[in-house]
Amino acid sequence: MKKILTLLMLGGVAFAANAQQINGDFDAEWVKCVPWDSKGNTSDSGTEPEGWHASNVNTAIGKKQIIDAVEGKDGTGKAAHLYNTSILGNKIPAYLTLGTPFATAEVRGITVKNSDGGTFGGSSFTFRPDAMRFDYKRDNSKGDENATVLAYLWNGTWTQKNVPGNTVVWASATKVDMQDRDRNIFDMPTSTGGDVTSTEGATCVAKFEKSIKGSTNGKWASDTINFVYADENASVEKVNVIFSATDYFGNRNNIVDGNSLTVDNVRFIYYHALDTLATTDSEGKAIALNEKFAADRYNYTVNAMYDANKTKVPYTKKGVAATVDTKYDEATRVFSIIVKGEDYDAVNNPSAISTYTIKYKKPAPTLTSL
Repeated sequence: MKKILTLLMLGGVAFAANAQQINGDFDAEWVKCVPWDSKGNTSDSGTEPEGWHASNVNTAIGKKQIIDAVEGKDGTGKAAHLYNTSILGNKIPAYLTLGTPFATAEVRGITVKNSDGGTFGGSSFTFRPDAMRFDYKRDNSKGDENATVLAYLWNGTWTQKNVPGNTVVWASATKVDMQDRDRNIFDMPTSTGGDVTSTEGATCVAKFEKSIKGSTNGKWASDTINFVYADENASVEKVNVIFSATDYFGNRNNIVDGNSLTVDNVRFIYYHALDTLATTDSEGKAIALNEKFAADRYNYTVNAMYDANKTKVPYTKKGVAATVDTKYDEATRVFSIIVKGEDYDAVNNPSAISTYTIKYKKPAPTLTSL
């Protein structure tokens, strides 16, 4: 097992102290993949990591698996290897998601009409991570093409009517009302489906979308991507993460058969640091710290005394949901700013805390008697 042993699966298990994480190491036993479709498919097609869903297909024109387990980074555990493929010339994008993948097309002879697909739904989640980190290998040797990684947090529910959700031959696809379709949450147009409605106050709280360009030439690379929050104070109810071996929202005709993306060690990051720190003297006038502030520099002194009524210590935190406590110790003349990440837990994650200190001058002695 790899070192990220505390990551818990989103959905399917009870949340514990580390419920702010996802099953991102792919080391657990893989399970049968039963691709969803609007006709209620019950046949399996390959396997997928527990807690995730792959875009394996089981269609009227055949089955295809787009994922397999390979050796993880550093030669330990498992990683998820996604590879674009095709059936009878029809291109199938390889992607892995916490939601439910779907694909639709109407095949008439050698003509394919109304092809579409994507993801709907996700996993219940209430935390507000600041970023997501992961390791990956990219192979686009079969043709120039970008891979994609995206993630989003939201509350409320979007519903789109009459979305076709299966593949048929010489027939019309069966339509369903689909909840929390990715494009609806991203406020993007759709090529299939009817009207879109949402519950009152439904909000895409935070998201990111990033293209992975070029090949890593068989080597592992790492990336950390920050979430962009539309509303840092909004509540979170659901999350989805998608890794795609192709341009996820791009033209399906541009999918390159055989290009792949391998992913390992996916985890959310919760910052526990300050972005800025300053202070005033005992008269409330700004005064410089002895060293320039840096997020990873924790101890400072100032050439000034501290006054509980007049001294100010302005700061800004880095983590969206980080908490900050402050205290002043009269005996040591040290002002402390304690920053805890949202994932802090005294037992299971005690390192998710940072303490910054400012030491002030000793007050001048005063004459109390003759």
